[in-house]
Amino acid sequence: MDDFAQWPTNRLLKTAARLTENTETNHFRDLGTTPAGFAVLRVLSQGPQMSQPALARKVRVRPDTLGKVIDRLERSALIGRSGTSGQLSITPAGRNLLHHATVLEEEQERTFGSDEQLRSELINRIRALGLDSGPSRERPHLKLVPKDGSPDEGDASGSSATG
Repeated sequence: MDDFAQWPTNRLLKTAARLTENTETNHFRDLGTTPAGFAVLRVLSQGPQMSQPALARKVRVRPDTLGKVIDRLERSALIGRSGTSGQLSITPAGRNLLHHATVLEEEQERTFGSDEQLRSELINRIRALGLDSGPSRERPHLKLVPKDGSPDEGDASGSSATG
């Protein structure tokens, strides 16, 4: 058996996150959805109809990534689209599933515990890693440079990738 006391903090954090995610995924699968589907249902339950790009911003994923989740939720009649506008909304069946999923989430939270110091440290760590601004935040432009260090053929300026 592993001696957890010897593990680096990052390994402990990743292992705890992975095990928690696996447990959560299994609970949601038993209900007929996924963690991503739960997030969508939660957001749609909090307000009026919403476009897919607006929903993606709220859930913090790209609109194209959200497409498969939305398709699955629509096929299961958990969300619907309004006529010509295509606005998304949660259905009564979606609200029912959301209620059951929320109960499971609360049970898991009680099982895991609510250590406020740990929560605060995790929130600070997430913010420090830059996740606070969501997927639309500007990312530095990276340019691939051949192994020999020569400029890309399409780069007429001849400038290096570092500057």
